[in-house]
Order: sequence, then C-alpha cells, then structure tokens
Amino acid sequence: MLLWIIGLIVGLVVLVLVIALIGGLLTFVPIKRTLRAFADEIDQIVELAEGRDPTVECADEVDIAFNQRIRNSKLESIRQDCLRLPKEYPPDHNFAFCGPEGIPKLKEYSRQLREMAS
Repeated sequence: MLLWIIGLIVGLVVLVLVIALIGGLLTFVPIKRTLRAFADEIDQIVELAEGRDPTVECADEVDIAFNQRIRNSKLESIRQDCLRLPKEYPPDHNFAFCGPEGIPKLKEYSRQLREMAS
C-alpha cells in the first residue's frame, strides 16, 4: 500500500513537471502572425500610450504583441526592434512601455507593416 502511494505521488510530480516543461517550450515556438494583425497589436499599444492613465499598465498588450517569436523574419526583426524601444527610450512612469519619444517609432513600424500588407 505504501509503495502504491509513493508511486502515485512520484507519478503526479512527474506529470506536473512534464506539463510545465511543455508549456515552457511552447513559448519558444515561433508563431504565425499576419502583417495586419501585428500592426493592429502595435496600434493598441500606441493608443494606450497616447490616451493613457499613467496608473494603468499595458503589460497584457505588450505580452501579446512582443513576447513570442514570429516565424516571418521581417516581422521578427520589427518585433526585436520594438523590444529595444524601452531601453532606447526609457518609460517616464512605471506602467508605460517606452518613453514618449518611442511612440513615433511604434507608429512607423505599424505603418510599414500595413504597407507591406497592401
């Protein structure tokens, strides 16, 4: 009986670890994303930044737009450029993605994506 309980516990631990590993690996798998969808996601961040209440965080929008690699190399390059914006243009408050100087860059990336989609 004791061996059965120990086996069950070990099995559950292994199952949880396997599920956690698979979940972690999925974030490294590049996703397929359309040009327009990526432009829309960038536009959402811009809209939040321009009409923003400085106490509202935009982390969810940033996670959706920038935190997973993209299969298309041009889109991936733009994603990487966007991720550098907070370092180049530090946020002026805790909840911002980047400083106000970085917003025109985001708009330019969105414009480029829409042109590429046309």
